[in-house]
Amino acid sequence: MSYTTRDDYIDKELLESISDVLSTVGHCYIDLLHNTAKDKQRHVEFMLLQANLIILIASNSIFSSKWVRWELEEAKKRSIPIIIVKAEFDKINTLKNLELMLLSHPLFTIRTLK
Repeated sequence: MSYTTRDDYIDKELLESISDVLSTVGHCYIDLLHNTAKDKQRHVEFMLLQANLIILIASNSIFSSKWVRWELEEAKKRSIPIIIVKAEFDKINTLKNLELMLLSHPLFTIRTLK
């Protein structure tokens, strides 16, 4: 997952809730929650290479973050699909946007039917 915490409405609590939702359809790597490596950036690079999909939590500051820009550029280079979920100030609405994406996106619809 790609995101920035530059926007104060993207915080650990929201990321934990997102992780809970995504865990119903597969494995999700969220750097702030799952990165315990000594070389954190190298671990992010490794996890990106393993990714089948990137979910971008689109808050106001995503393109101000060099790391988000890097993640998106790397995903494009590697033809990893990027799905955008609109982040909103109200965390409940962000989670609803995520759930709607999961219900409507073919990658998740097919996977949940198996």
